[in-house]
Amino acid sequence: MKKTSFLLFFCLSIINVFSQEVKKTSIYLSTGTVISGKLISATDENITFSFENGSRTLQRVRVLIAFNDYGRYLYVNNISNDIEKSKNEIDDFYHLQTSKLENDIIFKAVPFEIISCKISYERDVVNYINSDGKPGSVNKDNVLAIIRKDGSHEIVRDIIEVAPVLGSNIDKFKEIITPAPVVVPPPVVVVVTPKPETIESKPTPPPILQEQLTSAPVIVPSPAEVVTPKPEKIELKPTTPPILQEPLSSGENTTKLSNAEKEEYSNQATDNVLTFKDYLNRIGDKGRSPSEKRQDIKDALELFTPDATIEVTSKSKIGSRKYPIAKYLTNLSNLNYSSIEITYANLRFVSELNQAADGNYYGIVRGEQTFKGMVNGVVKYGDVVDKNYKIKVESYNNIISGKKEVQWKVLLGDVSVSQ
Repeated sequence: MKKTSFLLFFCLSIINVFSQEVKKTSIYLSTGTVISGKLISATDENITFSFENGSRTLQRVRVLIAFNDYGRYLYVNNISNDIEKSKNEIDDFYHLQTSKLENDIIFKAVPFEIISCKISYERDVVNYINSDGKPGSVNKDNVLAIIRKDGSHEIVRDIIEVAPVLGSNIDKFKEIITPAPVVVPPPVVVVVTPKPETIESKPTPPPILQEQLTSAPVIVPSPAEVVTPKPEKIELKPTTPPILQEPLSSGENTTKLSNAEKEEYSNQATDNVLTFKDYLNRIGDKGRSPSEKRQDIKDALELFTPDATIEVTSKSKIGSRKYPIAKYLTNLSNLNYSSIEITYANLRFVSELNQAADGNYYGIVRGEQTFKGMVNGVVKYGDVVDKNYKIKVESYNNIISGKKEVQWKVLLGDVSVSQ
């Protein structure tokens, strides 16, 4: 009886452990189906995995990617065809990759980027604070996938599109999530050499001869003059000059953007609008120090052309007013609200990027801006307006060792209220 009870307890324990382990893996098939199971083995043609109700073998091409509960993934095409090697790779996936992530991870689609950050808001857009402490935003429709620090994940686009991209960038992903090793400098050993004791010995006077008593007085020579050596002159070799950005003169640039480049810069433009919105919320927060706000204003100005203005309206005043961006941001930091909340909805290009006579590209992004001014969490003022952001994709010369190469950067221009 005791043996039977022990055997039953042992079997239940094994089943319980197995079921817990199985739940740690989400396996995505090419059909879009997600199975909770555990990878067991792989050959050049098949993948075998187990789940609570048994096991199953599928053709390798039908199994795309697996995620464990710690935010790590294993792309099936990356698994070796060798049975022994594949077994080791699968075992490593389950037994080595079991530490929590330090940050949330966003896989941005265009341009592709793996962003390690703290996600602060997530709906149509994803707002985040990056590892440098600066805010950023990305449209949700420009996201491939999100892996959160709690180990959960979200596939935003079609898994058939997402899996190969994640698989080809697995090394970059591992590099980003692996904390840098803490380098402990070796202890500095200071060897103090004691100065030799100086024993001052008085010179023994020579014996006085009778003849010296009547001669001229003895002249004692003065101490030897101490000569201070001149410092060694160190010649510094000239450093390599920095890369210069030289604006192109009107009509100088005839380079045209491809459709893919236009899409990339268009996405970057909407991201810049969302980043500016995050700066506005930080600058209007009374809980932040003046020095932090000054830095935020400085960073926000880098998103704009130098002469850009912003148009504002108020329900309490007729008409609109225009301010230089710097003046507007300074005024915003002094508003009588404890905090503000600015959000955007339906951000889109209402005028696509087109090349002008100066060689630069221009377009207009429009979005529905909601403004809330709050005191201790209570909304004291709110309005909703459509804002137009003029976009400039500016060409410039990168000068490296005297050679010029045309590059592009995305800037925000005048911000106006859509009538």
